Amino acid sequence: MEKVWKQYDTISLDDIYSFYSESSFEEELLEKRILETLKSLIVSGDSEAILMAVVFTAQMLAEYEENPDNRSGEYWYKKLLANEELSSMHREVAEEYQYILSYQEFFEFLRLELANSSVITLPSPSIIKPICQQFDDGSMRRWSQYFKSECFEVLEAFEFFNYYKESNFVTLPKALVLDWQKAEAMINPNRWIITQIIEDSTTNEEKWFWYYWGLQYDIDVTQDNLYAINSDTGEVYDDYGPAEVAGDEGIKLPDISAKDKSRSQNLSQQLLRK
Repeated sequence: MEKVWKQYDTISLDDIYSFYSESSFEEELLEKRILETLKSLIVSGDSEAILMAVVFTAQMLAEYEENPDNRSGEYWYKKLLANEELSSMHREVAEEYQYILSYQEFFEFLRLELANSSVITLPSPSIIKPICQQFDDGSMRRWSQYFKSECFEVLEAFEFFNYYKESNFVTLPKALVLDWQKAEAMINPNRWIITQIIEDSTTNEEKWFWYYWGLQYDIDVTQDNLYAINSDTGEVYDDYGPAEVAGDEGIKLPDISAKDKSRSQNLSQQLLRK
């Protein structure tokens, strides 16, 4: 019976995604089987598992490091190992450090796996598939059905991954980051991200697509967006204190034919209606 139960008592990618999406930080710290399953899937080359590992592990480490109480975690953990008497608060900090160690070790394992890969192929968001089909940039992609509404969280995790402990050990491909930026622009468009995408897109027609996409949300990246702020506070200038210019100048779009402009505009309108 035990052998039969183990055969069917498996953890799927859906289970992993649901667990980290719904559980508390404390519950995630204590979970071991999930990490073991992720590790096994990563070793087997499952790109969706690698994506989840990057995102969820980065989120765990970032949340841990953002808590000022945890800055001395390693110090109190060593005291705990030495069987020294600790206050309840210091013991709690030490124990939390003990639990986060498994995520730190897993993160380093993940970075090693990606560093040793000849090609880092993590899935791109499926929401941008129509754009990639229309404006072929020559990239080969795998598609993810996960993180459909959490593109910004994925981008934050990518940034954490690339700059963790100020190490250049391995960085995720710029093209992958750009794909997730495009997905975020489709869900939550803003001037900064549309400008960034236009600057980094490889085809001129796609640059115009994103210009038209922004226009549908009253975002015109070709127009200046300059305003004055208080140099001391960073707040919008109110005629008091030193002033400086903030914002950005409009960007210049490349020249393309009227037919290509029309095609880009039509696609932006079609996708908006979906």
